[in-house]
Amino acid sequence: MGAPSAALRQTGLPFIHGAPGAPFKFFKRKPMPSYQRILETEDANEDKIYLYKAGKFWKAYNQSAYLFHTFIQSFKLSSRIVQKLNRRVVSLGFPEGALKKYTYNFLVEKVDEDCLRVHLGKRVDESAFDHWMEMAFLQGSTAPQYTPSTAMIEHQPVYKTAYDLLTQLYQCSEGLSKNVRNPLGLRSKELSYEIAYGIRMLYDVPDRSAHVAHLQARCKELMFALQLMTDLPGGLSKKAFALASERIVSVSGQLEGLRRKATADKGKRGTKLIQQPTGTLWEQSAEDDLPED
Repeated sequence: MGAPSAALRQTGLPFIHGAPGAPFKFFKRKPMPSYQRILETEDANEDKIYLYKAGKFWKAYNQSAYLFHTFIQSFKLSSRIVQKLNRRVVSLGFPEGALKKYTYNFLVEKVDEDCLRVHLGKRVDESAFDHWMEMAFLQGSTAPQYTPSTAMIEHQPVYKTAYDLLTQLYQCSEGLSKNVRNPLGLRSKELSYEIAYGIRMLYDVPDRSAHVAHLQARCKELMFALQLMTDLPGGLSKKAFALASERIVSVSGQLEGLRRKATADKGKRGTKLIQQPTGTLWEQSAEDDLPED
């Protein structure tokens, strides 16, 4: 059987062999669902992860990406805005060969040739999801990340204390036993990073009061994790816990003061405190070239 011509090879289309002497049969891969179809699925999604095949990658969007990022693996996020739908889209992806690695503990259902449904057993927390989308938007922004607002917050005690807490936990993690370092030590570092980074972006978010409330919840979770790490063999020393807990209480208290001020100012003005900068604030991934409808 002869090989396909150079012209046909250049099309990049997959092909299958026919009977001996018969011409090659070419077919196109079924196109991915449009953003509109994906977002309709995600808007109704409460507790599952939908994975879509995109070339040699599996990709998750919005609620599915949130569940995957939060409970399975915190991959780098891509963000964009679909102009025609006027919708924000956050996505993540991983190579097709890693599918079993990340889903072997869960029931995986085949929806069609290019879509899988993973039964995670976790529900989407709407408040946490909204904050997650907001943070993904800020981190994916093409606008300068170091703004006058950033310089302002970096000179305030709340940020300095949060940053000291972050560096302390990273240094302390080296002395933890293996069983304590993962997952408790890892989770503690993630929480302290989220708190410090969230404070750094405090004046660049649209709803400062809700943002602060989320950071305070993270402070409570971090305090619990550190207490548990202190009580376990090979865990955090009592001296390190005392210093870290003092810093957490300080950060949480200063955040409460900022939250009250933000709420009072918002009530007086009747508008959001901070407006987003104008211009394109979403970066588009080269792999996210989906039809909008």
